[in-house]
Amino acid sequence: MSKLLKNREDIIFYLDAFKIKNYKVNDDLTIDTLGDVDLRGRRFTELLVKFNLVHGNFNCSMNLLTSLDGCPNIVLGHFECGGNQLKSLANGPKIVGRNYSCILNPIESLDDFSTDFRGVFKHSSHIDSRIEILKHLYNPGIGSNNIWTVSIKLAELNAIKDITKMKQDLESELSNKNTISKKTKI
Repeated sequence: MSKLLKNREDIIFYLDAFKIKNYKVNDDLTIDTLGDVDLRGRRFTELLVKFNLVHGNFNCSMNLLTSLDGCPNIVLGHFECGGNQLKSLANGPKIVGRNYSCILNPIESLDDFSTDFRGVFKHSSHIDSRIEILKHLYNPGIGSNNIWTVSIKLAELNAIKDITKMKQDLESELSNKNTISKKTKI
């Protein structure tokens, strides 16, 4: 559960402490920024403010985040949340103007991923290879960690999600038929 800061003075102190510049605290206590927000490598377990609109890139990579609570609703540049402990992309941005990168997270499903992005979606198999349908798309990454990444466009990702859903529905239907068939034989 997110513990967002609830008063303007604490929010301003937080933003200033992390050298976030050119921001506006909205009436609903969300944050709009003109420029990039770089919160990578701070060892955050959660974000304490809710960003709304970022006119630049938003980077919260290499922390200990378990959710995307507090992330912006709209990022006009790149969105990067790699190297955290995310099992889901729920509460992430609704719109990303460029690339969406979530490599090196133990993501278990893309069911709750509904971001409209204009660049590519970057996901890695190093930890989060449980998303079965994406496995055949991986390309070897650079480096000694044998990290493989997939970069796909939104339409491709949506098609993959549709195929995954159809496969799950078919498996469920076949499982139900087998159960009924076994009961009838008795």
